[in-house]
Order: sequence, then structure tokens, then C-alpha cells
Amino acid sequence: MIEILGFSFLILFVFFSGFYLLALKQGIYNTVDIAYGFSYILIAVYALIMSEDILIKRKILTTVLVSLWGIRIAYFLTIRKYGKDEVTNEDKRFKIMRDRWGKSSTWKGFLILYIPQVFTVLLVSSPVSVINFYSNASKLTFLDIILLILIFIAIIGEALSDYQLFRFKSNSSNKGKIYSGGLWKYSQHPNYFFEIMIWWGFWLLAIVSVPTNQMLWAISSIIGPVLITLSLLKVSGIPLLKRRFESESDYSEYSRRTSVLIPWIPKKK
Repeated sequence: MIEILGFSFLILFVFFSGFYLLALKQGIYNTVDIAYGFSYILIAVYALIMSEDILIKRKILTTVLVSLWGIRIAYFLTIRKYGKDEVTNEDKRFKIMRDRWGKSSTWKGFLILYIPQVFTVLLVSSPVSVINFYSNASKLTFLDIILLILIFIAIIGEALSDYQLFRFKSNSSNKGKIYSGGLWKYSQHPNYFFEIMIWWGFWLLAIVSVPTNQMLWAISSIIGPVLITLSLLKVSGIPLLKRRFESESDYSEYSRRTSVLIPWIPKKK
């Protein structure tokens, strides 16, 4: 497994480096979003190819699910307009970085924005790498099926919640308003809830599917869902959005009656 992780790191490094060169040519950092989504597919396929048997249903279904997730997030981050500069269509956070760094953005963008993604993808996707490399049992168990179904449901839930918000934000008359319809009626962050559910699902699938003598790798891959959970709950997810919207007039009432993360029945006004 160490060899798989080592080569995965090299593959990701080359992959993100290529997309950074493209970013330099375009003059904007949007390529990091495309690279992020497709990099998970790349690593999943690599671990599958390097395993003893690539025709195991569990591995194939895992790779299909990761591919659905990766393609969707790459596409969504590319087409969405909110949170982007109106002139360059670049994520406003990236533009602020470039403007602040000036000429040094040529190397800072690579080291501060693109290369950290290599480590993030390597760690977050580790349960998938473990599944695709070690889970060689030919038959799907009941637990396998349940977990695969739950992961699929979570992918659909995340896609639906993002689409609902995208459609709301696409209407210029909703500028500055808080969306509280669809899945967002039951959670302030349904997309984050399903994202967390996806990666914990993959970790549990690794736990129940790998042989006992490789269980240590399955257990240690918990760093993946832990990292994505902490990031969304404590760092770049909920805290940033809370600071962004807490000044909005209708945010206070929305946050009072709506569950922060886990979808639940809204409180009465």
C-alpha cells in the first residue's frame, strides 16, 4: 500500500502541475476546480489497475461512484457563477490571492493553491484506494450493498442540493437573499451533510470489505473522512459561510429555525 500511495502522490503532483501550467496560460486559477474533481477518479482507477483483480464488483461500483462524484463536482464548480468575479469568472478567493501576491503569484499559486490539493486528494481518497487495492472478495455482502446504496443516495443528495442553490442564485432578483427552499429548508448546509456522508460511507466500506490482515490500512484511512469533516465544519466550510451571510437581514431567522447540518424538521416561527 505504501507503494500505491507513493505513486499516487507522484501522479497527483504531475496532474495538478499540468493544470497549473494551463492556469498560467489562461491567467486565472479556475483549472484547480477541474483538476480537483477528476483527480479523485484518477487515483481510484490507478489503485484498481494495480490490484490483483480489477473485475471485483465492489471495486467497480466504488470507482463508478467516485467518478460520478468527481465529474459532478468538477462540472458544478466550473459552471456556477455565484462566488466568482463577474469579469474573469474566476473564484473571488483566487482572484484576491493573485491580486495580493502580484508578480510572485507565478510560484505562490503553485505552492499555496495547487500543491496542497495533492495532499488533500491523497488523504481524503485513501478509503477508496484501500477498497480498490485490497477488497478482493468476489461476492458483495449485505453490508457492501447497503453502504454502496447509501453512498449513491448521498451523491444524489449533494447534487440535488447544489442544483437547487444554483438555480436560486442564477436568478438575479434573488441577489442578497438566503435560500430556504428544497433541501435547504431542512438544513443550512445539506450539500456538506451529504459530502461528509459520502466519505464516511467509503471508509465504512473499506472497513467491512478488506481482509483482516490489511485492516490496519482500512482503519488508518479514517484520516480521509475526518479531514473532510473538520474542513467543512471548522475551517473552510460552515465558518466561512456563516461569516459571509450573518450580516444578511433574513439569515438570523433562517439559522434559528433550520438545522445547521443534519437535515431535520424546521423549528416553528
